[in-house]
Amino acid sequence: MSAERNESEQPALEVAVQEYLENGSSESKEVVLALGRELSNYYASLYSPGIVDVTLKEAARKGYLMALKRYDSSKGVSFSYYASHCIINQIREVLRARDLFKVPGWLKNLQDDVLNATEELSLKKAYLPSLEDIAAKANIAEQGITEAMQAGTVPMQEINISAIKSLRLETLKMPIEDVITIRKSIDRLTDIQKKFLSLISENIRELKLAIKEEESALTETQAKHMRIAEDCSDPEQFTELASSYVIAFPYRYNEEEIKRYFEVLSDEFGLCLLKVKCIGKPEQDGERYVKIPLDIQFDGRYRGILQLLDYLRNSEKAVRVGRVNITRSEKIPARISASVIVNTYYDENVAN
Repeated sequence: MSAERNESEQPALEVAVQEYLENGSSESKEVVLALGRELSNYYASLYSPGIVDVTLKEAARKGYLMALKRYDSSKGVSFSYYASHCIINQIREVLRARDLFKVPGWLKNLQDDVLNATEELSLKKAYLPSLEDIAAKANIAEQGITEAMQAGTVPMQEINISAIKSLRLETLKMPIEDVITIRKSIDRLTDIQKKFLSLISENIRELKLAIKEEESALTETQAKHMRIAEDCSDPEQFTELASSYVIAFPYRYNEEEIKRYFEVLSDEFGLCLLKVKCIGKPEQDGERYVKIPLDIQFDGRYRGILQLLDYLRNSEKAVRVGRVNITRSEKIPARISASVIVNTYYDENVAN
């Protein structure tokens, strides 16, 4: 499937899915499934031209069917992007679970980088990304990607590691071939040597990360929000800031829907959703709206938490944040947990 062909087929997929969602006919479903097989096979064979790995093909098919079942056109996301996201995630799970042959951690991370580049390109481009596109995005030679993505299905000695190299030099970043050389050298160290080296590098990495997060993530506006969130002891002190943090839930309260919404939102900002819990009974708020108090807990880096709060501040007024409690991790200075107490609203006049 070429890039040019993809460009013309993407709108066809959107139209077919919309027709299927509207009429649910068997004819519409057949069209959607046929286009889905082409999309699934494309991603399954993307990293190994001319070959379709059976397990990846099945994973891609599963991801496509999952997308078709869960897709909601009202979210403003095209089906082709949502389906690509689901397919890539299923492929990612298969690659992570492969244990036929042992795969070094650095190579698993490399596979993840390739999949991340694929997913990012699938959102930005009007057509499906080619292997050339992904190579340019991930800064890895095409042949290197093909070799790396075989890891787990063939012995390591059959993988041409020398083909895995950077396409270009990047400022303050080591070429991937040099990283591989270092990683292979580390693998030959004794367990005690590895542990000692790991402790040193981890402490340095965490310190650099904490400093970088403080400097780059905390802009003047974000820093103001974080100080208020951390120092607030009186709920009234938080009123002005909290009243601007809002998100949209136009229909009646549904615990699973809201939990799924926050799971997607967490992934988008690189956070882990720990809990979504109703902490009170629904109350009438005016003539039209019903209010339900929730406790939502996230875990992640400063940048993700702050971006999430900024996102809530700029969305529709259906959920209001009443209080944010911040807890720092003692082991990782730049990592925090945030407990967000909110009131979610739904309009009684809007039917399910």
